[in-house]
Amino acid sequence: MSDSALWRAGQPNAAGNVEKVRLATGLGSVTLYKTDGNYLYYYATDTGVQNSLSRIDYTGEASKYDNLLGLGEEAYKPITISYLRWDNSWYKPEIFGDIVLYSNAKTFGAGTTGYNYIYAAKLNDVKGLNEKYAEVMEELESYSSDAALNKLMEYYFRTGKTEAYEAVKELYNQTQQDEFAKFIENETFALESDFVALIGEIKEDDKDSMEENWVDYLL
Repeated sequence: MSDSALWRAGQPNAAGNVEKVRLATGLGSVTLYKTDGNYLYYYATDTGVQNSLSRIDYTGEASKYDNLLGLGEEAYKPITISYLRWDNSWYKPEIFGDIVLYSNAKTFGAGTTGYNYIYAAKLNDVKGLNEKYAEVMEELESYSSDAALNKLMEYYFRTGKTEAYEAVKELYNQTQQDEFAKFIENETFALESDFVALIGEIKEDDKDSMEENWVDYLL
């Protein structure tokens, strides 16, 4: 890394010169993590313990990385896995082929503390999943003019459940209830579980705490 750019250096030639290839620019402050297959993984901290995870195929010829002019090949451009935020306080991501295991840093509802359970995310089509995730975020944003309804949509996207809503349903007017009913009946709408999946079971105490956090969030 140098001046927010990522470089690949080769072995010195007979004259002692080292060929350098600029792989990516404008990365800001990132930490190089590991290589796996043809990919170099790196991350940046968002807030607190939340980290992004990005990767780039670092094995191509120099001509494939013309990022300054935007002429590089798509397959060799860096990409951030937008549907994944991880907590590195005790467990860094492990990559197994097209799956990454990570400690989920996302909080639940009004909670400010993550529960550090291990999740799995797909890596086989990051670009396609990123686009699908962006569509969901855009859909949620379309309800931003009604903060209460926006939070309700977010709750359903994150959990795929309605229990917290049922606990406070009487606080929503009929229009909001009708909009939410249409929202959950839309089978084309992606849920968070379409991008990541919990590995194992959640403790009963944590389940109760998460549910309480969501109810507080909706309130």
